[in-house]
Amino acid sequence: MYSQSYPIQRVEGIDTLVVMTKAQAQAMNTKFLNMTHELKEARLDYAAMKAIADSLATQNIRNAESLRRVKETLPKAVKELNAEWWSRMAFVTWGFIAFTLSNG
Repeated sequence: MYSQSYPIQRVEGIDTLVVMTKAQAQAMNTKFLNMTHELKEARLDYAAMKAIADSLATQNIRNAESLRRVKETLPKAVKELNAEWWSRMAFVTWGFIAFTLSNG
């Protein structure tokens, strides 16, 4: 009995046939199932990462809009604080002058 090396390829008409051992077919099926499982896991990981990226992009847009609003209102707030400070300083100065003049 002679030994043949498998897999072998054979052409019959327009078809190409591959002859292999049962163990080779099972190994091929196992590899296919493992690759299918890995592909499903990669798709799930991708979907999760895409959801995170979308969430971060949305948060970035919200933060940028919030910062824009703060920048718009900041000059007005600074002017209001400066005006309040000046009015308090004027009041304190007036009080000091009035106290000094009344005491003599």
